[in-house]
Parts: sequence; C-alpha cells; structure tokens
Amino acid sequence: GMLENDVLFVGYRCAQDMLHELVATPDDLNTKGAELVPFSVPMLCLSGATSSVFASVVLTPVELVKCKLQVQQIRHLSTKKPANSGSVPKALYSEPLGMIKHIYTQNRVRGFYRGHMPIFLHETGGGAAWFGSYEAIRHLLVQHEQSKAPKDVTVT
Repeated sequence: GMLENDVLFVGYRCAQDMLHELVATPDDLNTKGAELVPFSVPMLCLSGATSSVFASVVLTPVELVKCKLQVQQIRHLSTKKPANSGSVPKALYSEPLGMIKHIYTQNRVRGFYRGHMPIFLHETGGGAAWFGSYEAIRHLLVQHEQSKAPKDVTVT
C-alpha cells in the first residue's frame, strides 16, 4: 500500500517532468515565463501510465513473494493430516526472507519478475485511469470554485 503510493506519486511527478522536457515548446511557458502551462488531461493520463511502469518494476517482486507465501499457506492448511501421524508438516517458508532466498536461489533476479506482464498491464492501465480521473475531477472542482470566488482570488 504505502510503497505503491510512494512509487506512484514520485513516478507521476518524474513522468510529468520528463514529458515536459520531451514535448514542451516555448509557447508552453505561461505569461510569467517561469512555469510551464499545465498538461491536458490526456497528457496527465500518460504521466499516470508512465508512473505505473515504475510501480510495476518495484511491485512485481513484492507481489510475487506475497502471493507465493499465501499460496503456500493455503496449500499447507488444506493438506489433510495422515491418519497415523501426529501433525501436519509446517509450511516450507513462514517469512518473506525465506521465500526471497528461495526465489533467488532458484532463478536469481529473473525469478522475481515472473508474472511481470500482467502486473505491468494492470498498473499501467490503472495508473492512467486513476490519475486521469483525479486530474479531470480536480479541474472541474477548481473551475466550479473559481466561478464562485471573487474576481481577484485565484483558486488552485
């Protein structure tokens, strides 16, 4: 949760800066000449999608370890205890560090990116939709509040 949000929002700002450098023209400077004119909602969607690329690179290993631990726990709990034994064997890895060591030993760094494409697609589409929706609604609310504000007040 927190790691994902951190990566998304830092990535969102970095993506906006990167896109400004790639597509900004001298006409994009505002009348003060110091700041760039804000992006349109489609460009903000692209920034959101780009930030999600960064998130997917960070989240894929985290999600992989979490899911493998969960599946292992479910399999462990669903294992039927043999009639003549005293107990069900313990789960092989009870903590993330053990699972991380196992994945690394089996496949090195590449092993942490199994299943990356579905997470990449999910995060990228979700980031574009989330940030695009957020920015569009924020823009509408600012316009609404600006229409009610005194003429000498700027709502941001």
